[in-house]
Amino acid sequence: MPTPHELLANALGHHQAGNLCQAEDIYRQVLQTEPHNADAWHLLGLAAHHAGRNEEAVDLIRRAIGLDRAQAIFHSNLGLAYATLGKVPDAMACYREALRLQPGYANVHNNLGAMLYRQGRLAEAETSLREAVRLQPNYTGALSNLGAVCKATGRIDEAIACYRQALRANPDFAEAHSNLGTALLTLGQVAEAMACYQHALRLKPDYADAHNNLGAALQRQGRLTEAVACCREAIRLRPNLAAAHKNLATYLQELGDWSESLACLERVQALAPDDGLKIRALLALPIIYSSAEEIGRQRCRVETAVAQLRTENLCIADPMESVGATAFELAYQGLNDRDLQAGLAGIYIRAAPSLAYVAPHCARPTAATGRPLRIGFLSRFFHSHTIGRLNLGLIRQLPRTDFRVFLLRPPGKEDPMAKSIQESADAVVPLPEHLDQARQRIAEQQLDVLFYPDVGMDPFTYFLAFARLAPVQCVTWGHPVTTGIPAIDYFMSSDLLETNLAEQHYTEKLVRLKTLSTYYYRPALPPRMKDRAVFGLPIDAHIYGCPQSLFKFHPDFDALLGAILQRDPKGILVLISGKHATWDDLLRQRFGRTIPDVLNRVHFLPRMSHEDFLSLNAVCDALLDPIHFGGGNTAYEAFALGVPIVTWPSAFLRGRITLALYKKMKVMDCVVSSASEYVQLAVRLGTEPDFRDAMRKKILASNDALYKDADAVDELGTFFKKLW
Repeated sequence: MPTPHELLANALGHHQAGNLCQAEDIYRQVLQTEPHNADAWHLLGLAAHHAGRNEEAVDLIRRAIGLDRAQAIFHSNLGLAYATLGKVPDAMACYREALRLQPGYANVHNNLGAMLYRQGRLAEAETSLREAVRLQPNYTGALSNLGAVCKATGRIDEAIACYRQALRANPDFAEAHSNLGTALLTLGQVAEAMACYQHALRLKPDYADAHNNLGAALQRQGRLTEAVACCREAIRLRPNLAAAHKNLATYLQELGDWSESLACLERVQALAPDDGLKIRALLALPIIYSSAEEIGRQRCRVETAVAQLRTENLCIADPMESVGATAFELAYQGLNDRDLQAGLAGIYIRAAPSLAYVAPHCARPTAATGRPLRIGFLSRFFHSHTIGRLNLGLIRQLPRTDFRVFLLRPPGKEDPMAKSIQESADAVVPLPEHLDQARQRIAEQQLDVLFYPDVGMDPFTYFLAFARLAPVQCVTWGHPVTTGIPAIDYFMSSDLLETNLAEQHYTEKLVRLKTLSTYYYRPALPPRMKDRAVFGLPIDAHIYGCPQSLFKFHPDFDALLGAILQRDPKGILVLISGKHATWDDLLRQRFGRTIPDVLNRVHFLPRMSHEDFLSLNAVCDALLDPIHFGGGNTAYEAFALGVPIVTWPSAFLRGRITLALYKKMKVMDCVVSSASEYVQLAVRLGTEPDFRDAMRKKILASNDALYKDADAVDELGTFFKKLW
């Protein structure tokens, strides 16, 4: 007859093999003969925990503790059961009692550290986890958890070191591979991150978090359809994974599926309530609007939500984590965004007061006499992007007798333009993608002026802009809308851009320079321009080009496009496909309702290289500036080719950049003031070769005024020096 001790040993073997029913039967058999056997009660409770019956597990393990309070493992496992039930204070009390009984219990230090991490008590979590690693240097779980704490506090290199140490101890630790990928993704190392996620999934194909994380990496590469599939697989594997629902919402919105995106956010709020999600939901807007009426409905929804949230006592620990979006799409509705932007900023300041950090040197700024002003340029888009092209010249040309230029770079793309911009600065300051750490890194530079080329396109830059990181902080028109943020002092604009009522559009003090705040280099034209045949365009057609991002196509623009093609039977409208094929589909569907009779003459061309883009512009008879939100960088490039652009300036800067360039050239022939004039001028350019050629010659003879504008550097530099 086996002894109770032998029976427990046998049962434990079944337990460890996952045969929980057999193990529980034996534990109960032991308790029938020895009802005071604390080990049997404990193991029966542990089996209930492993079977997911945690209320029962708590009762059973508490009976074991009632019989023997001195066993640290009893308290530890009771803590696990409480933690699974979400009873955090009870779980922490159990862990602390276990450590009182057995201070060198590495597993409990790890469990306590993980719980403290989930509560946001990062310093305490790190202390517990470092103790676990000290006691057991190759403790892979503790190393992985310590890496998560380091990442959460912006110490990405330390996090990577923790994950790599865990993988040296256990190369098959799927969680560490996935966590390493997330750290690398934070540094912008997308390909390396993807390799980590894929390795994790080879080891553990049903690992929902890794599928979700792989989706995030695919999204960074613009592979949104695949990213959506990854999220859906993660949700299939773990339906309550809130992070996957949230990422799916982001990807669906970017694809243009606004309604399903909002439904995903509602599911996230049900799974993991978060005040930040309330803001994220109001920011969920269509990429392509179906009608002007839809803009009105969406505008009303946003205004109502902002008004409501301003009355609520929200609390947001990390807006990057819980919101992670901006009001970018608002700008394309064609309305004055000042009040909404200011309302949003006010909500953030109350809900996340840490955003309003003040750098020590800004508390009592001193005069910058006898030394160059320290000016920082901050953007994620310092690469081959509109922001890079608009700002390379300023960064390079600001006189070093008066300025020392710091380039502040969050993780981003590396390309030849990025290299040129970095080489043009006096110092390049890489920023960790963590708000607290980035603010500290910027504060260490003790800048006199912080210059944002854009605020509102990238969440990280937007949230950084709430901090006072330099005594003078400015933004300009890379994203041509007011920020609404009190810490931004000046909006750098121009008399060439603004109307007499423009002060009503900004929360910042509006600075009207005489010229534009950019030293733009003349685009290098392809050595051999391509002809129409290369693009599949008829030789004898009249080509009207509008090579703009599709989200600029306001529903009000449809009637003008339709009227041009109706007036000119040989006319073809050429557009560039959107970032995602779904954008083309949405715009085609709208055109099918608004201009069905000419839809067959609307051609979407695939996205193309920059050289081919310039060639496409050159083969167009006329370019059409979208109303409400026109071109900027594209106008600089078109005018270098001499291609005329029809523009109807709006009341807001975002619809007046082409006008400003025409003013600089003193060529106003293609600026109109009504819809009928727009259509008439476009058709004249398309159908009258002599008039079109005259316009081209006039632009080519005058376009030197647009490039390498030294006055822009002088005027901007003088403004900054006067402020000091």
